[in-house]
Amino acid sequence: VMGPGFTSYDKRTQYLAFDVTDHLSEPGTKALGVTLVDGWYGLKKDPWVHKFEQKVYVDKPKLLLDLHIKYSDGTESVIVSDDSWKWSLGDRTFSWIAQEHIDLRRSKPGWDKEGFNDGDWDQVKKVKGPAGKLVLQKEPLCRIIEEVHPESMSYDRETDTYTFSFITERAGVVRFRTKGEKGQVITITTIPSDLAYPHDNQFILNGDGDFEVYDPRFYNIAIKQVAIKGATHIPELEDVTVRAISSLWERAGSFSCSDDYLNYLENMLRRTQQYYTTFLPNDPTREWKAWVGDVWNSFWWNNYLFAGSQRMFERRQYGLLDEQRADGQVPNCSPGALFDEYTSPWGGCAIVWIPWSLYQYYGDDTMLKESYPSMKRYVDYLTRVSENGLQDWGLLDWLSVEETPRPIVNTPPYYDAVIKVSKIAGMLGKNEDAIKYAELADNIRKTFNEEFLDPETGIYGQLGWEVTPGYPGGALNNIVPHEIWWTGNRVPTQAGQALPLFFGLVPEGIEPLVEKALLSEIEAHYNCVSNGMPSISPMLQLLADLAPDAGWEITTTHDYPSWYSNTVGSDYYLMKETWHGGQVFMPAQAGSIGGWLYHSLGGIRSGSPGFKNIIIKPNIVGDLHWVNCSYQSVHGEIISNWRKRGKQVIMSITIPCNTTATVYIPAENDANITESGNPIEEVVGVKFLRKENNAALYAVTSGNYTFQSVPAHE
Repeated sequence: VMGPGFTSYDKRTQYLAFDVTDHLSEPGTKALGVTLVDGWYGLKKDPWVHKFEQKVYVDKPKLLLDLHIKYSDGTESVIVSDDSWKWSLGDRTFSWIAQEHIDLRRSKPGWDKEGFNDGDWDQVKKVKGPAGKLVLQKEPLCRIIEEVHPESMSYDRETDTYTFSFITERAGVVRFRTKGEKGQVITITTIPSDLAYPHDNQFILNGDGDFEVYDPRFYNIAIKQVAIKGATHIPELEDVTVRAISSLWERAGSFSCSDDYLNYLENMLRRTQQYYTTFLPNDPTREWKAWVGDVWNSFWWNNYLFAGSQRMFERRQYGLLDEQRADGQVPNCSPGALFDEYTSPWGGCAIVWIPWSLYQYYGDDTMLKESYPSMKRYVDYLTRVSENGLQDWGLLDWLSVEETPRPIVNTPPYYDAVIKVSKIAGMLGKNEDAIKYAELADNIRKTFNEEFLDPETGIYGQLGWEVTPGYPGGALNNIVPHEIWWTGNRVPTQAGQALPLFFGLVPEGIEPLVEKALLSEIEAHYNCVSNGMPSISPMLQLLADLAPDAGWEITTTHDYPSWYSNTVGSDYYLMKETWHGGQVFMPAQAGSIGGWLYHSLGGIRSGSPGFKNIIIKPNIVGDLHWVNCSYQSVHGEIISNWRKRGKQVIMSITIPCNTTATVYIPAENDANITESGNPIEEVVGVKFLRKENNAALYAVTSGNYTFQSVPAHE
């Protein structure tokens, strides 16, 4: 359904390819028919305020089709869409991103079957296609992933409206079955959980006496309720169906554990991300735009969850390459190339992060090579707009509970992008660039620390800054739950401490002080989060190694602000935009829990590009008794399962063929470790490396292993 995916059609236009052999396997006359609707290319009105209907590429719907047929005798023929085709208006009188009107009086039964009389149809005209490069769509197609009926129905006699309610909001289309008189107009209204964004659909009956079906195919919208007005046949629950649509339908990983709440969060994230993604992640309630700022915090978990992630992010990158401005700036929405004030380096740096992350997760350096000139242009742009190496412009830590000064939020991604461009330049043999950007990174780091770091306390803060509630609406009732623990004239925040640590900005020798200040700041927030969308993933990745017990507390608390308050604590069953469970559903804020589950609790991490070397490093924390975790890498399935049995920890792992792994086994000493009941030093393919904190590290080759140990704290 709903294809091909949206692009900036003056730059790139996608086509779809299907195997239709099954439709042609039997001899006889065949018919070939196509339904075209407006979509983004023929957009009449932007669903939000961005005026995409004014884009230069917008035009009437057009068709380019080739049907390649290979016969049993080896000959081939191609049927093309040319001026021998005919066209007619159909029963879809209005169809765009968020609505679809259907008038069954205009239906033409059998129009797509052989033998149909098209004598009154018009001849098509040859026209120019979109100006953009024609490319095959590689990201997964959208599918109907779920069909559900409502749980309840109510009737308002005054407005003659039936309202159907669902426990869980979904994104998709509504199918409605009814009967009535010819020309009878029924209004079908989709209502999301945020009641400010309803959309009306018009359904006109043909009145043939039988049940008639409103069966849209070309929009996708958030649906919590469906209101039916104008129906004379009393509807039942089974007459209303929501068909959920997504392009993320194939799993890449699985996670389960002894904590039902964490299992619930993993499932909730999976569903939220699915409902939020049609070709690219986009908000199906309010805007229908693919915000580039979501890339940073979604890549971490998306690849663990869904097998279509690689192609999806590749397509995202091609959009950025197409739409980057001549001065180097990157759009904050793509496709569509929206440039406005709702952007920051956290969005633009996606043009560096996407190819780098694709290389790390999948071992494919194609995007690094294709994107390098554009990466350079963007970091050069950031350098020109910086103030002495600091990025004091754009959005802050979006929807945080406590605000962090803008340059402390926005300079770290700039520094990271410069570092990565330097590394990529070295990989590509561009040594002068590698040196140039390494020196630039050193200067950024020096300036950042001179401006914001108190080396005596390890606190990063801006002089004159005060504790400030997050904007806009990030803090519930504009209140920051917080205790004052520090002295001095710099105000610490979780984001302000975590970002310099995560991105490597902290001077050597000062790290312990900065780490201590971060943990103190977490405690000052009663072990709750205060971060916004950009900084929450870096902090969780940092805590996985620095203080996994603190990560456990912050991810499992039921107090506000937390993952609990974002979801079930707000009586909601998808992830919402704010920590207090407000605004529309989206995974950008709370989705980082997915990365934490797979990376920290399951312990599956990449040790080299493409998981050629794998790190297995599970954190045995809290009151967890067991974890089962898997990830389908490009080399095969990686499994990391562990369970407690009395004082022992048993780890069962699978390392795929042609890979190696470094395994962290919780142990007081290596004498306490066995593999499948055998002393570990006798096992072929297992080599002791060293002790690190409370774990023994082993290098292992591909295979299945069961390690048994007694952790040091036992």
